[in-house]
This record gives sequence, C-alpha cells and structure tokens, in this order.
Amino acid sequence: MIQTCGHNFFKFVKDKEKKRFPVHCKPNDATFYLQRDAEGNWLLEMRVIDITVYPGYYNDKDFKNGTDFALALVEIPIDQY
Repeated sequence: MIQTCGHNFFKFVKDKEKKRFPVHCKPNDATFYLQRDAEGNWLLEMRVIDITVYPGYYNDKDFKNGTDFALALVEIPIDQY
C-alpha cells in the first residue's frame, strides 16, 4: 500500500467546447515506479489495483487544507521484489 496525494489520481480531459475538467483515474490507469536508474528504466514497477481518495477532496480540491490524500493498493511482481 502506498500513501500519496489525491491529485495523483486525476487526469484532465477536454469536452466538446474544449473546456478542461478533472476525471478520476481508474486503478488500471495508474502505475507507480520506484528508483529510476536510467531513461525509461526503473528498479520496480507497481500496478495499482485499488484507489481510495479522501472523501473531502472531491468537494474541496485545495491542496493546502489536508484533504489532498489517497491510498493506493499496488501489486508488486514477485520477480521484481
């Protein structure tokens, strides 16, 4: 399990009028990487299998008030551990 920021699980998309709005990422849309050792090469790649974002963050996306918090359940490949 990884503790991180809620905004790590949002991506921005454009609607028909080209206005940007946030969309919550699905677990399979996210990957965590550990210790980069070269361009595009990482010591460990962890696939996110579940996400929990602090409920208050959805209503108040202010990074200064402590609600920008999330937990990610990750899968660590046995051959990389």
